[in-house]
Amino acid sequence: MQQTRVEQGTPYYLRFAEEYPMVSDLAKAKEDEVLKLWQGLGYYSRARNLHHTAKTVMDKMNGSFPRTYNELIMLKGIGKYTAAAIASISSEELVAAIDGNVNRVVSRLFSITEATHTSSFTNEVKEHADLLISNQKPSQHNQAMMDFGAMVCTPKNPQCLTCPVQEHCLAYQQGLAERLPVKTKKTKKTDRYFHIAVVQSGNRTIVEKRDNQGIWASLWQFPMIETKSKATLSLDFFQEEVKARLKSIVSIAEAPKHILSHQNIHAIFYHIEADHIEKDLRNVPIKKLAEVALPRLIDRFLENHEWLKTKEK
Repeated sequence: MQQTRVEQGTPYYLRFAEEYPMVSDLAKAKEDEVLKLWQGLGYYSRARNLHHTAKTVMDKMNGSFPRTYNELIMLKGIGKYTAAAIASISSEELVAAIDGNVNRVVSRLFSITEATHTSSFTNEVKEHADLLISNQKPSQHNQAMMDFGAMVCTPKNPQCLTCPVQEHCLAYQQGLAERLPVKTKKTKKTDRYFHIAVVQSGNRTIVEKRDNQGIWASLWQFPMIETKSKATLSLDFFQEEVKARLKSIVSIAEAPKHILSHQNIHAIFYHIEADHIEKDLRNVPIKKLAEVALPRLIDRFLENHEWLKTKEK
C-alpha cells in the first residue's frame, strides 16, 4: 500500500495472493509474469523486490520466512518500518514501527522541532517511540499509534480539543500542533517528453525491454525517443531510432499528462506503418501484446485507441 490507496491496491493484492498463494509459487515465477500481474499499480520496484525476496527465502532460508526484525531487515524491499511492523504484529517483538503517522504523533507529543529530513529528527523520534512501546503489547501498540495518527492526530486540523492524550502533548501546550512536524518544501516536479513509436508491419509490432533503472524499469515499451519539448517529430527521427523499413506515419495522438511522484510525463504516440521489421528486433504478434507487461501509460493508450488492428489469416 506504499504510495497507493487501499481501494486501489486491494484487487491487486487478491489477484497476487490467488496467483502466488505460497512464497515458493512466487519464487518460481518469471519476472515478466510478476510485472504483468502488477501492471497499472506503479512503483514496479515493489514487485521486483517481492519477487527477489521470495527467491531469497526459498534459496537461502530453506523456505522459512523470517520472523525477527534483524532477519527481516536483511530482505530486499523491507525497510525499517516494514520490518518492525511485521516483527511486532506477527511475533510480538518489542520494536516500534515508525511510519508517517507515528512520526507526526511523536513529534507533537514531545515537541520535536527539527525538520523531518534530518537524522536528528529520525533519531529523536525513534528514541521516544521505543520508550513509548516498552512494557506494551507491541502488535496492539504499533497499530494503535498508526491509527491514532490517521484518525485523531491528523496532518491538518488535528482533533486536539477531544484528544485523549492532550494533557501529555507538548506541542498542544505550546500551540505548535499544526506546525509540527516541520517539513521541507516539496521537490519541484520535472517535465519529460516521450515520443512513442507504435510500429506495425502486418500483424506484428515492435517492443523493447527497458533497463532495470529509472521509471518503468524492466517493463516493455514501444520504441521511444525523449526530447526537451513536445513538438512532434518527423518520420526521419524514428528511422534513425528504429531499425526497420518505416513507410509512413498513419496517425499522431497526444496522451493525457501522466503524473508520477516527481515527474510529469507528456507522451505523444505515433502510429507508424513499416514495410519490414529486421529480425534482430523484438517483434511480437499484435494479438500477443496483451501478454506483455507494459507501463500503464502505454496500456491505457492502447485501450482507448484502436490502432493495432490485425488481419486474421
